[in-house]
Amino acid sequence: MKLTLHVILFCVCFTHIYGQERINRDRLNFEQKSEILTNASGWSFNQLSGKWIETENMISDNVNSRDRTIQNFRSIQTKSLTYKGSKYYVIIVEKLSGEYRYPVLHLEWIQYINYEGYIFTEKEYGKLFNIKGVMKLKTRLMSRHCLEFSKYNEEDFLDGILFELRNKKDIFGSYVYIFPVMKSEDGKIRFYVPDNFINFEVCDFSKRYFETDYENFSKILLK
Repeated sequence: MKLTLHVILFCVCFTHIYGQERINRDRLNFEQKSEILTNASGWSFNQLSGKWIETENMISDNVNSRDRTIQNFRSIQTKSLTYKGSKYYVIIVEKLSGEYRYPVLHLEWIQYINYEGYIFTEKEYGKLFNIKGVMKLKTRLMSRHCLEFSKYNEEDFLDGILFELRNKKDIFGSYVYIFPVMKSEDGKIRFYVPDNFINFEVCDFSKRYFETDYENFSKILLK
């Protein structure tokens, strides 16, 4: 009798485990997108020469080091999505990056394109519509899509964003990513590309920043 009962229970459990339906997880989709910001002047004060250096879409004293400077971009755009009933705004930065194939020897620099998505809550993103003084939008969620040999794939990019939202932390630890923005006295907008500002990068509007007029900056504002 006991043996028969054990066999029945085993069959029930086996059927339950292996009889479950295969259900794919929900996928994210971008719902709205802003215009695209493609140009801004990068200003950096050179301590040796005492002069301000201007470069397009890059903050650096060296105009030949675009892919080795964190503060650079090719385009910036905002896209929105909804996850579990909450709306999020993803500021997507397309930028040049790279690394040495042999980092110890600093040999064979490899250049590639990064797509970095900084995921802000609706409340945090809303601060961009009322810029006063220096503001710093903050998030712990960032997804990076590196294109060294492949082409940009939005589905893969969205998978990375979904991973971040499901885990509510970024894959590199507990970094806080900051998007610093300020309005100058003449009404122009100064900003930095979002970053965690720990890799030798300093957010100091008295010495370096991107600058553009409000109309151009507002291309990334998505209501």
